[in-house]
Amino acid sequence: MKTDLKILNTIFSFLVVIMDGFLMQILLRGILVGGIYALLSVGLTLIFGVLEIPHFAYGDIMMLAMYTCFWLQVFTGTPLFLSIIIIFPLYLALGCVLQKTIVGRIMDKPVLSKMLFMMGFSLFLQGLALFLWTADTRFVKSELENMYIDVGGGKISLTYVVNFIIAMIVFSGFYIWLQKTYMGKAIRASAQNKELALVSGINIQKIFLISFGIATAMSAIGAVLFAPIYYVGPFVGIELTIKSFMIVVLGGLGSIEGALLGGLIIGVVEALSSYILSSEVKELSAFIIFLLVLLFRPKGLLGKEVRE
Repeated sequence: MKTDLKILNTIFSFLVVIMDGFLMQILLRGILVGGIYALLSVGLTLIFGVLEIPHFAYGDIMMLAMYTCFWLQVFTGTPLFLSIIIIFPLYLALGCVLQKTIVGRIMDKPVLSKMLFMMGFSLFLQGLALFLWTADTRFVKSELENMYIDVGGGKISLTYVVNFIIAMIVFSGFYIWLQKTYMGKAIRASAQNKELALVSGINIQKIFLISFGIATAMSAIGAVLFAPIYYVGPFVGIELTIKSFMIVVLGGLGSIEGALLGGLIIGVVEALSSYILSSEVKELSAFIIFLLVLLFRPKGLLGKEVRE
């Protein structure tokens, strides 16, 4: 009897060690993906805070960035990380053009009109991608996809680790730029009070232009880093839009820190639910957490009171 108990205890201890190792691996994977989620959504936070536009085509712009990265690899063999250097100025320019030609023209329209227009723009981009590239699923390759690191007895792709590090470097650089530079301070002042910023001599139209351009470029970088661990297709944009809205609202509208916190929470919740339940319910689990936070804290975890 004592021998049997000893054997059972040994087996139980072994299982606990394995479970702890797997759990650490799952948590780390969730954090790594969550950091990329934060970069994906921080541009939407900036658009909400400054332009106050319901940008329902936000994920579709990221879808175009993912296709851009894919076709750069196909036609020129451009490495994934080098494509970031190409895509950032390209989508910065695209964001400025969109703000000047489209977004700027609807900013004074009623909220419902802005919502309907951006939904229509989203459908247009999806249809355009479907027409140009069909519905075939494509995949972006990473130079690190066959390299792994050992964590808790398991392995995590080096792509996750390096992409997370790049995402956090870009995110931190963006945060420092907002806090320390004149333009960043002007953007924050415009987000807090546009009328006072205008009286103070800040060119609001220029702020709108730069904010939308930077937000578009940031989302494009996030999309490039996210592409190797996901897939590329015409309808991936709507998934990214929903996820970005969840992260932004969860963290708090207009809060850069909230975008980081929200991204990490969603990443960890999805990873844990996939491990404990199944991968089919990870989106549902994240949505439940999102609804619970809104139920008890409607302004988000780090959000401030919404201005009327």
